[in-house]
Amino acid sequence: ASICTYRCGSDETGWSENYTFTTGPLPGERKTFKVSIWGDTQNNEFNEQFEKTAQVVSQMIHVKPNFTLHMGDIVNNGSRTSDWLKFLKVAHPLNAFAPMMPTLGNHDIENQEGENLQKPFPSFSQLFSLPGNGLDYSFDYGNTHFVCIFSGLAQAAAEKGFLRYKPSSKEYKWLEKDLARARKNPRNDWIVVYTHYPPYSFGWSNVQQWREILSPLFEKHQVDLCLAGHRHVYERHHPLKSGLPAPDGKGTVYLTNGTAGGSPQGLGGKEMPTMAFTSSEKMYNYATMTIDGKKLIYEVFDQDSKKIDELILKK
Repeated sequence: ASICTYRCGSDETGWSENYTFTTGPLPGERKTFKVSIWGDTQNNEFNEQFEKTAQVVSQMIHVKPNFTLHMGDIVNNGSRTSDWLKFLKVAHPLNAFAPMMPTLGNHDIENQEGENLQKPFPSFSQLFSLPGNGLDYSFDYGNTHFVCIFSGLAQAAAEKGFLRYKPSSKEYKWLEKDLARARKNPRNDWIVVYTHYPPYSFGWSNVQQWREILSPLFEKHQVDLCLAGHRHVYERHHPLKSGLPAPDGKGTVYLTNGTAGGSPQGLGGKEMPTMAFTSSEKMYNYATMTIDGKKLIYEVFDQDSKKIDELILKK
């Protein structure tokens, strides 16, 4: 890894100040790195100008992550280019040195029925440059394989027969092939999947068909973590195998990452047999995932950087 310096602009429009970023480890290299996880930064009540998001960003900057994963619902109304630009301005101090690898949520995409249903608004394509089609993609960083799954409008789509990743779909075939290749690669110790709609969650956010599609694939290819957003409450489920709690290292851990801007929602879910931890009070939050060779530490903090949960996995 090396430190690179860059700036953006042109002689005509002017140049930004100098920024730096650190290049990633070599493929398969077991060098310690950090990833910050955030999501649901949508500018709704109490966050109309991304005030709460700015507070979370200021805390994540101190973590100095190598990059961040965003769980979707980046803005509240994806049709408004001004909202995307406001978010990017607030996130700029973090994004300048830690690339953001996002998935999209239901607020970021077309909700109206028709040929554009579940498609990103033009602003996303114009402002972001991501691997593959920018929606469903994967990448390796050190000894970890990361997979971004675009869940679309999972809840409404399931009811109307438009759910993405249905078996035999091109997305499903891509995912199955990608996970199989990643698990066979001896350089990958960890597989981390992230999406917007959580396969496991409490309450109305739970989409049974979404879980029934994904969880068998995750089990088959030994996915370690599935990270999600959508529900504005932090939840961590036990390692699960066939829908039941399993010993550490023997199942996939499902985490819902709460909110880094959108209004915190109602609590609940402690009685679920799959639930290992859920917030006892409403809060904004973010997480830090440290991968140190064959050890993974997942720490969750509130907007004041008070730690509220920790998960440690070992290979």
